[in-house]
Amino acid sequence: MVKSAESEIWLARRASAGHAADERAVLELTGPVMLRVIKRVLGAQADELEDVLQEASLGLLSSLRGFRGECTLRHYAGRIAARHAIRARRRREREREKVVALREWAEARAHGGAASTRVHEQREDERLFRELLSKLPEEQAEALVLRVVLGHSLPEIAEAVGAPTNTVRSRIRLARERLRQMLVRRGVGT
Repeated sequence: MVKSAESEIWLARRASAGHAADERAVLELTGPVMLRVIKRVLGAQADELEDVLQEASLGLLSSLRGFRGECTLRHYAGRIAARHAIRARRRREREREKVVALREWAEARAHGGAASTRVHEQREDERLFRELLSKLPEEQAEALVLRVVLGHSLPEIAEAVGAPTNTVRSRIRLARERLRQMLVRRGVGT
């Protein structure tokens, strides 16, 4: 087990050089944290958990050369896992939107009318939120999703992304301001 920040840096360096035993040690150290983060973002029963964990693990191993030890290796891995999970969630949502749109189109064709207005408006709101969220800088979108969608506290987010709490607070504030501005420009907000 790794005992200090300095030994984590050396472990990361050896693993980035391709030493299989050190790569395995990094994954054993960070795997549970990465899986926990991925489950929080995607849901514990998500079909793609193992795939996203594998992608995040490969992402971690390929980024170890840049690990500077400014946070623990677990926090570093957690942030990488969060980004991979958010991307996977976005992919899943895009696919789900396609299926729902096709189903609604088929129902409308079969019944000669449109789907219920309320369901349609809710889906439009969700689509608009995802669209606007994708226009935010990644750090702001990540902090906003972790806070608003997943309900993490500011200290939890700060730990997950490896940034000071005040920086996380600023990212969330800026994200909310930008979302509000984009909504006003579209005539949705006041």
